[in-house]
Parts: sequence; C-alpha cells; structure tokens
Amino acid sequence: MRWILLLVALQLAAGEPPTVFSFVETVAGKPAPGSDRGVVEGLRKQHTERLARARAELMTTTPAVARVIRADIGALEAELERLAVVGGGTLRVGERVYTVRRDLIAVESNGTRLEVDPTSGHGRSVSGPGSEPTAVEMAPAPTPIALERGEPGPAVVGRATRRFAVSADGRDYVVLVDPTLSNPFARLIPLNREDSPVTLELAKLPGMPLDIAFDSGDFIRRITCVKAE
Repeated sequence: MRWILLLVALQLAAGEPPTVFSFVETVAGKPAPGSDRGVVEGLRKQHTERLARARAELMTTTPAVARVIRADIGALEAELERLAVVGGGTLRVGERVYTVRRDLIAVESNGTRLEVDPTSGHGRSVSGPGSEPTAVEMAPAPTPIALERGEPGPAVVGRATRRFAVSADGRDYVVLVDPTLSNPFARLIPLNREDSPVTLELAKLPGMPLDIAFDSGDFIRRITCVKAE
C-alpha cells in the first residue's frame, strides 16, 4: 500500500502518468518423462523465493559482500535451469514491473522495489512491506551502442522492435528492443557496486529491452514483456 500511495503522489506531483511494463521470467525445458512435477514445482518455489531475497540484498550491500551474493544468485539460477531440464515444460520463476516516466524509473521484482530519479541518479530500495527504504546511488548512464547494429525484430506487445545480440558470461542473448522508448536499464546500475555482466550489457542498448532470451539447446531462459500500459 505504501508503494501505491507513493506512486500516486509522484504522479500528481509530476502531472504525467507513467508507462508501466509488466514482465515475466521463465525457464522452458524439453519434456522429460518420469519427472515428478510436484517436486519440481516445490523446489522452483523455494529457489525463486531465495533468489528474490538475494537480489534485494544485492542492491544495498557492500561490493565485497555483493560478489558473494552474486555467486549465490548464479547458483540459484543454474538450479532453476536444471529443474526446467529435468521437469520439462515452462517454469515461471519471477515477475518484474518497470514504471517509466521522465522523472522516475522504478522496478519491482518479487516484493522488492527500486526507485530512481534519472536526472540526479539518486535512488532508494525497499525490500518489502514494512521495511525502511535504503538510499542507493546509481551510476551515470553508459553511452548507447548504435541503433544500426540491430536488425528488424518481431513485435512485442504490439510494439515494433529491433533485434540485438548480447554476449555476457559466455552466453549469447537475443534481445528485442523498442528504440522509441528510453532504456531504464541504463539508470539502474548501482554506483561503485558490481552488477551482473548481462545487466551491464543491456544498459548499453539504444532503447527499452522488451524480450531477453538465452537458448542453451536444453532450455530457454527468457524475460519478456507481457503488458505495456
């Protein structure tokens, strides 16, 4: 409720309604006969909750501790990928909501909310209902890569895109970008704190990523926009 009231207050102050983008994060594996879907779903829920807590802590900790947490996040994400391969089908492992306005960028993921003033770079993180906000300083936006490096891509939620290839951590990602929208990832990199290599690469894209996918051959990990309003 506090977040809703804050968002309404910001809207009234700015006199400008935000654009809200809803994303789902999934891992899809090939069907595997004989797997116990109940066990797979129970483990998925447990790992997803742990992943959400780790991501929340990552935003407000020191660089040394962040490296340890990032290793934990990598292990949890790898386990979710393994579950998709073992269990087959599509595992929904998270949701993200991006709120974008000229004077506000906010992302909410599994109970954690980060709000940033894109002009000043000042932000604050709230890890859950009842918790106190923590100040977070964000790094300046990186120089975007040339739009011409992309190719025409399929529409996502009715919006035209360009397709870009991004490499990070030894993985090749396909990213569909709407170049008519500003890239919120560019202002969501913490100052003097390490972030995941793929996030740093996404921050350089010349528009808003609406679909981010990695295909290992055994599973597909994807974060895709399902609603924009």
